[in-house]
Amino acid sequence: PPNHAGRCPGPAAQGDGGGMFIPGVTSRTLLDHEPGRIVELVQAAGLAGIEWDQHHVPVGEMKIARVCRNATEEAGLVVTSYASGARFADSSTAQATVLDTVEALGAAVLAVNVGTRPPRDTSNSDRATLIDATAELADASAQRGVVVGVSARSDSLVPDVDHMLEFIRSVDHENVKCFWHPGACADRERCVATLGKVGKLLVSMYCYAIGDEGWASRILLSEAQDRWAEYLQTAAETGDDHWVLIDGVLEEEPTNFFRDAQTLRRWTERYGSDG
Repeated sequence: PPNHAGRCPGPAAQGDGGGMFIPGVTSRTLLDHEPGRIVELVQAAGLAGIEWDQHHVPVGEMKIARVCRNATEEAGLVVTSYASGARFADSSTAQATVLDTVEALGAAVLAVNVGTRPPRDTSNSDRATLIDATAELADASAQRGVVVGVSARSDSLVPDVDHMLEFIRSVDHENVKCFWHPGACADRERCVATLGKVGKLLVSMYCYAIGDEGWASRILLSEAQDRWAEYLQTAAETGDDHWVLIDGVLEEEPTNFFRDAQTLRRWTERYGSDG
């Protein structure tokens, strides 16, 4: 695991000549399992960290957050980030409760989605409200040592990387970074280009593999070796450390999780600067 006192590498871990990739997983990948069992599986798979999700750590459930944090850390793992599920659709969203949960969980990054409607269905005034709300969240998060990481999502104001980067530029706050994932895009060159645009804003990468038919055709990571080699090589050009988090596996089977974990560990060793 990275030497950041349990904090997620990324924006605070900048360097030259290529950074480390640290393998982890999102808890939603193992959605049907209890937190204790998830920790056991992740430890057995040889991964280094977990992004805890709202399904396992609901917003405001501080006791659950502390239990998950303790179980994670006692297993020698890192809480990489927290995906609260909050969309921050307006400034009245209970940001303090979300941030209290992040702190109880011990996460250094808060993964967020933006809004509940795609750009074509979002008015200029609603977009401005979301920009202001995100800036407020970034201020409040910075005071707690937490980075805000925006993630593209099809049913949000930032359905793809280009919209995400435009939104982040509009927020214009140094504490707003982003997650990157390939989406349902089968065009490898396009994915590499979007990752190149993200550059130094990158906090973590969501790692999964799908076939030519999109989300309905999830495949093992080993079948996506060539494309992920390019993705990781592109991300390494930032010179920063990044978490690479398995996010969903074929048929949601633990056996396939272990297979993908083995593949990811091999990749992170090969393409990181220490590999």
